[in-house]
Amino acid sequence: MRPPSQPFDQICREVRTRFPSAFTQEAGLRGRVDAESLGDWAAGAVELAGLHQVIASPGRVSGSLEVFLRLVEETRRRRIRMVWIDPSDCLDPVTAFAQAPQHLVWARGGGLPAALQVADAVLRDENFPFVCLDGVLLEENDWRRQPLSRWYRLQRLANRKGACLILGTPAVTIPAAGRRWTVGVNWEFPDCFTTPRGELQSGVSLTPADSSGASERSEGTG
Repeated sequence: MRPPSQPFDQICREVRTRFPSAFTQEAGLRGRVDAESLGDWAAGAVELAGLHQVIASPGRVSGSLEVFLRLVEETRRRRIRMVWIDPSDCLDPVTAFAQAPQHLVWARGGGLPAALQVADAVLRDENFPFVCLDGVLLEENDWRRQPLSRWYRLQRLANRKGACLILGTPAVTIPAAGRRWTVGVNWEFPDCFTTPRGELQSGVSLTPADSSGASERSEGTG
């Protein structure tokens, strides 16, 4: 005879008792020995050249806004001129900045094709060595529809000009990216309204993403 089945909640209690570490927040972070704090990451990112990618979930707690705001702080501290390309027109500069950053140019709206044209023009101009394209809120298919040649052209252009182009994306893989990171946060959505920005940023980390971590295949058309 089959033994009587156990209630589901009893099974859950037994699993939690036998494997308590699997249900702690620290357990999810223990394997991420290569995760960097946002401050350390930003300090290194502004010294890079080429095209690179930051992957975030396009939700209310993605952490991507804090990533780009920290890059604004870091470039201001080092007196590096920066362009923030915002194809979704989602940045509110009034609430984002206590003081208008004089080193920053904000290019807004237009969708991804227009944003990539702006990135191309800015890199060619050579007056702004650090460019961020915040496209986390765009649809994944918007990124996938772009031809592969476009990404490699931007990669070569950034390298040739000694500039850095950071692409903020949802979970897609940009094959031309020299380095990729995934954004993680340890706070919830309501914290955005009650927690000082410094504390929010201290709860953001970036972990290197391997070539298959963001998607099963390279994105873009031939």
